[in-house]
Amino acid sequence: MKFVLFLVGAALAFNMMSLDELSKTDLSQFDCSQQTKLLQIQHQLLQWEELLGHKSYIKHDLKLLRGALKMLEGKQSFLELNSSLHSRIVKKLKALKLPHTKSKIGSQQLKTLLQKCNDVDTEVGREELCKLLRDYIANLKGCQQQCRSAPVTVIKIKGQIKDIQVFTAGCNSGAHKVTVNTDDKTVHVQNGQVTEVQNQ
Repeated sequence: MKFVLFLVGAALAFNMMSLDELSKTDLSQFDCSQQTKLLQIQHQLLQWEELLGHKSYIKHDLKLLRGALKMLEGKQSFLELNSSLHSRIVKKLKALKLPHTKSKIGSQQLKTLLQKCNDVDTEVGREELCKLLRDYIANLKGCQQQCRSAPVTVIKIKGQIKDIQVFTAGCNSGAHKVTVNTDDKTVHVQNGQVTEVQNQ
């Protein structure tokens, strides 16, 4: 299973699998020794569930980020930079919605952006912040495109999350056998091994 960066090498890249690939997670390929990886996948599924359920948040945040970038790229006098630019950009960044969702999408990226705002009174600081904003915008555009094009529903993701929760619960309880029934398959967990049977 391959982890995909929407923007490789960027300081603010989201280290997430693509939505299409994540939706194809096959529990039969895991055993109880891989619970940490499954919990990582579960967290990413939760993030994608929220992205799909709050597509308007992506549009909202992109608008604010582009506005902040436009401010930085515009020409301001030294006085304007010191007196208002910092506070105006911070205000836009703090109004982002995705970092305040349940799974805190992009919260670490937002923290980095806010820290960099302290250097907007220097040319180098403004250039660095502009680059970070462009990277973040590119990441969100990648999320937006996948939400539009991937044939994955919130209901399917919720089902996958439930499967993982039942599987890891079975591992942690030491249960001899756990069975998970979904609409299209039955998942059996026995002695740490998983098999899937497609329902007829």
